Amino acid sequence: MNEGDIIFIGRLTAHPNDIMIFGYAIGHKYMKMRDDASKYDIKVRPWKAKWPRYIRVHNAQFIDGNLSDGISLNNLMEKYGADSFTSTFGHKIKGSGNIDPRKAYSQQAAVRLTQQSASWLMKQINKKIKEVRKISNSRFANLE
Repeated sequence: MNEGDIIFIGRLTAHPNDIMIFGYAIGHKYMKMRDDASKYDIKVRPWKAKWPRYIRVHNAQFIDGNLSDGISLNNLMEKYGADSFTSTFGHKIKGSGNIDPRKAYSQQAAVRLTQQSASWLMKQINKKIKEVRKISNSRFANLE
């Protein structure tokens, strides 16, 4: 991740089996030590031994609603197909490699969206924020 990347934040759901995107934030570039769980962090939350990296963000915007108010990643992949992610788009241009966005997403923890799909997703989130409302910054003040 690079400083200033937009990170879309979602949650796995069942019924439907999907990832619902409910917000985004601006990312900070990873810095060794600062963004790694300390021994104390791991003692308090043992699962951090397996997942010790922090992703630091700022200027977060979240839909203040239910998971059903989120934006479906399945819908994005249906709309854009191989043009959903930079990896599948690149393979499409080369004429070889995986162009199935579902396979691309299932093989890694995160994927980069194309400019086209990211723009669509941002518009959908901002539209939903206007319809429902966004979570106020004051609600984030006391989070760890």
